[in-house]
Amino acid sequence: MPADPDISSDYEVNSSGAITARRLGAVPVVGLSVSDLEARLLQRYRDARYFTGSSVLSVELISTRPFYMIGEIGRQGSFPYVSCLRVIQAVALAGGFTRRASRNYITIKRFFSESSEEEYVTEDTLVEPGDVIRVPERWF
Repeated sequence: MPADPDISSDYEVNSSGAITARRLGAVPVVGLSVSDLEARLLQRYRDARYFTGSSVLSVELISTRPFYMIGEIGRQGSFPYVSCLRVIQAVALAGGFTRRASRNYITIKRFFSESSEEEYVTEDTLVEPGDVIRVPERWF
């Protein structure tokens, strides 16, 4: 079945964690897997009587928000997000720890967190799109 030009498009997740789907308006997507999003959109289109019971809808993730590294690492800046990325892998992508890095007080500021606070994490903590990871200087 060919794609419907009225709804087919690339949609970007806005700062409040929603997409603006054609004919539906804002649809919250934070925390949804691709298959969950497909199901949610299909149900919303059916509820709006835009799709029939046998309609098929497909979602493809094109890109995600990058994560950011600052502090005592080889290279500060933004890096492309990769699924199942751990803090230690993010540090490796950023050129590793400097000699002055404190490995015990790494923090993350989560992009979609309700709080503006940074949280202390371990090297095994999962990184999420939009996170800012800070590796502080150690004090002797």
